[in-house]
Amino acid sequence: MAAPVDDMFSLCVDPSKVTSSVEVRFIDNLKGKGLFAKRSIKKGETIFIERPLVSAQFLWNALYKYKACEYCLRALETAEENARRLSGNPALSLPHPELCRVRPELHQACPQCQVGPLAVSLLVHITS
Repeated sequence: MAAPVDDMFSLCVDPSKVTSSVEVRFIDNLKGKGLFAKRSIKKGETIFIERPLVSAQFLWNALYKYKACEYCLRALETAEENARRLSGNPALSLPHPELCRVRPELHQACPQCQVGPLAVSLLVHITS
């Protein structure tokens, strides 16, 4: 069952930003609802970020020591760091490393249960 229109963006990080950018409209019985822009949206602009209902790493991520946030699943190592770790070659270099940015400083272990790394925004939610 689809979420009601007034609750459509309740899981978004910033619901007010979403409602000023897009709206949900009923198209027809065949297509159902659609997401429509309410303003001009620039290429690459983030429209909204949803909080996950459920998130889980693949089993092999732990096996191969893949570094990712347990909450948002974002990588905490660059593609080059990942390739070096998996290949066992610390001198390996990939082309265009500037295209693979990660922000590990935005993630840390949960102070209560030591699960982590977790997104800092989640830690604020857990501890408040």
